[in-house]
Amino acid sequence: MEEIQQKQEAEENDEGQENEQSPIEDEYKEVLNPYLSQMDRLQIPYFEKSKGQQEFQNNNYFEATKRYSKAIMAYQFLAKDGKLSDIQLMEKYVADIYLPCNLNLSLCYIKQKSFQLAKDFASKALQVEKTNVKALYRRAFAQVYLQEFKEAKKDLKLLLEQDPQNEEAKNLQLLIAQKVEKQKNRDKQISQAMINSLDYSDQPKQEQQIKQQSIGFFRNIYNKIKQVLTCQRKKVKKA
Repeated sequence: MEEIQQKQEAEENDEGQENEQSPIEDEYKEVLNPYLSQMDRLQIPYFEKSKGQQEFQNNNYFEATKRYSKAIMAYQFLAKDGKLSDIQLMEKYVADIYLPCNLNLSLCYIKQKSFQLAKDFASKALQVEKTNVKALYRRAFAQVYLQEFKEAKKDLKLLLEQDPQNEEAKNLQLLIAQKVEKQKNRDKQISQAMINSLDYSDQPKQEQQIKQQSIGFFRNIYNKIKQVLTCQRKKVKKA
């Protein structure tokens, strides 16, 4: 009887251990729980990435960003939980999930005109692969619309070193040149407007005095000439 009771307690403990979530799963249960009963956790990043691609193809960029973000989160949870301890497996997930999802997030945010976020995710991709052509172009594109022309030029220069025939990069360089010239013209107009609106009341007192003296001098001459002419007219009338 005692042996049967001990066996039941052992079985209950085993069931409790099986049902108990790891700290990582418990912390991020909102992301993981919908899938834990349906698929291997290692497949979740691929599943979310695939869903993100479907949403992107349907022009649902907001939903696509959610899916790509979940794919990256699932990958990060796996790494944190020790599921990707094998170096080759980690490299595979970086190449299959982390790098392309950051690239796709950058593009999604460009489509939504959220250029700072587009730049940030392109930068994350470049942390993995410094000369990635897509990441360089997308970051440069975002920088153009953030008025960061100098940084955009650097990225495009590096891009064209990798892919000298890239027409999109060349067109973006032309766009930068146009925007820089337009900005210069605008700055000139603003400077000229500021100069034209200056108040000259702050000129040195000596200059003001000289100006007033000159005005007074010519006014006195005018008055004397006027008096002479008036006298001559009166004499003509008397004659």
